[in-house]
Amino acid sequence: MKLRYPSVVISLLTIKDLFKKVLVNTGLLKSIPVKSIPENQVWPSRKAIMETVFMRFINHTTPQKSWGGIRVMEIGVWYGKGSTQIWLKRAPASSEILLIDSWKPYASNQDLVDDSLFDYKEMDDLMPDAFKSAFLEIKKIEMERLQDNLAISLLRGDSASFLKYLKDDSYDFIYIDGDHKYEKVKADIQESKRLINKEFGLICGDDLEKLPSGELYQLAKQHPEQDFLREHRFHPGVMAAIYEEFDEVNMSKGFWWIVIADGKFQPALLKSTPQQP
Repeated sequence: MKLRYPSVVISLLTIKDLFKKVLVNTGLLKSIPVKSIPENQVWPSRKAIMETVFMRFINHTTPQKSWGGIRVMEIGVWYGKGSTQIWLKRAPASSEILLIDSWKPYASNQDLVDDSLFDYKEMDDLMPDAFKSAFLEIKKIEMERLQDNLAISLLRGDSASFLKYLKDDSYDFIYIDGDHKYEKVKADIQESKRLINKEFGLICGDDLEKLPSGELYQLAKQHPEQDFLREHRFHPGVMAAIYEEFDEVNMSKGFWWIVIADGKFQPALLKSTPQQP
């Protein structure tokens, strides 16, 4: 059964919102130059962990699916050259994949003041090019997997604007890598906990460089509007939100995940090798 999204959400988040009617044509999009970035947005070591966990999840859950596919949600797509590639290329045939990103500037004033590690201004300026790239990456994989009957939806907008419209227990796999500010991450996790399949599902995400602790949590809470703490080398919003929403998660190379089975979160399931960073 295909998921149906409310018409109000589609009207707000359609591709036409950015490109208007003329630019949706694939041929025209291909003629627009896209600023180059590294071929893969994910560190190779982290990508290996993500692929391992995803494939273990698929191997465990698909035998119980009468229709063969799974329902995947990704929050945070950017150029579509990182984690997006894993889900699109590895998801079983007949899967449904929802990709969400606002593709709008997100750097806070604190980020812009301390941009010695990341050039936040440049990253924000790349958003229109990132959207074009993501659109083309999706079209490319759709053609490569034409016989697999994938249902891929690309939605542009703030996740908080439409996740609330979706039904409980409607996704098997949810990946969170959107805005890293505390309130945003917390809201994405809370909605993911509602939307995940309680019989067997997996919630995961990026940029948890250190496992949460009480001391790190107190430090993180002092920086709710900051993307990254350069001196301490971790994302405070991601740390604080995970600390509050989960008793324990798995983490390796910055990638974190937790399985829910029979209505209970069970970190011991689907452990990856190697463990910890």
